[in-house]
Amino acid sequence: MNLKSSDYRNKKLYYRRAQWDGKVKRTLESLIAEAHKSFPTVGERTFIKSTGEVRCASDKVDKGIYLHIAGYKPGESTSTIEVDRGLSESSVYTEIPPTGKDYLDGDIFAYVTGNHVLFCTSGLREGNLRYYLQKIIGRLGHIEIEQSFSLMKVANTDKIAMIQKEGVKEIKLNVSLYEASLVHANKKANEPSGICATVANELKAIFSNDPKLSQISELENLNVGLSLSFDGASARKNTKKADFGENGKLRLLKTAEALIRDCDPDLDEDEFVIITNKQNEIRASEINITSPVKIQKHGKSVSKIGAWENLRAYYNGLKELGSLSK
Repeated sequence: MNLKSSDYRNKKLYYRRAQWDGKVKRTLESLIAEAHKSFPTVGERTFIKSTGEVRCASDKVDKGIYLHIAGYKPGESTSTIEVDRGLSESSVYTEIPPTGKDYLDGDIFAYVTGNHVLFCTSGLREGNLRYYLQKIIGRLGHIEIEQSFSLMKVANTDKIAMIQKEGVKEIKLNVSLYEASLVHANKKANEPSGICATVANELKAIFSNDPKLSQISELENLNVGLSLSFDGASARKNTKKADFGENGKLRLLKTAEALIRDCDPDLDEDEFVIITNKQNEIRASEINITSPVKIQKHGKSVSKIGAWENLRAYYNGLKELGSLSK
């Protein structure tokens, strides 16, 4: 079968490392393998969230564990629109799901080997993968791991080296207020994490008593913009003062490091720009280890087999480059 470019979707593959507190000396791969053996049905691998349900729809064991994580809202209808182009107005309808089925909100495809986690999202945020892994481990009885489990971002070491060598002149933040508020709402215990999410949280607090403005809507079309920069002119005027501006430079560097650590792939890839003292620009999309790929379409999602094959190839490539051990 000859496939056209329109038969594929552009996707990004991401790499994380699983980590947790405690004395359990096992890998994530071994924990998931034991859990799936202990809980073989999809019902036992389904967990309820405030936004719906998350389920491991299927898995495969082959030099690691492949996962297909699905998100959906039980019984929720979808919307359809009339196709007749000759009408002066098109009607929009709600359609209930077929008997025995639910409409998919989105899914995530993952490959777990050791403590390495590689994944591709399609309509679901990364947090749903982390949530599933936490819950299935907790169901196995490892509560301490469940409570401290995280997927650690692994930064592009070349970009980190550039920041440390050249220093930071300016940091520009720019993110949709709506997207930042969503990230804040999804954080554990509703505590804001990251600069943009914190700003969104403070703005929500300002308008919390106004019924029209207490909730941030996608339709508002507002961005959170913030610039942190080193005042070179002031520094030149105070050259005789020992260590003048040194703490400011250090604060910029630490802020840049925090942005790199907390960079969220679900936000816009231009969420921030770090400008070094040599005028080199580093964008959010360049920070974490990722890889763009094309995967065959499957409805509104992508082919499970295609996603899994790309994830395995991505892992092999990172291993050859030595990126897994850095």
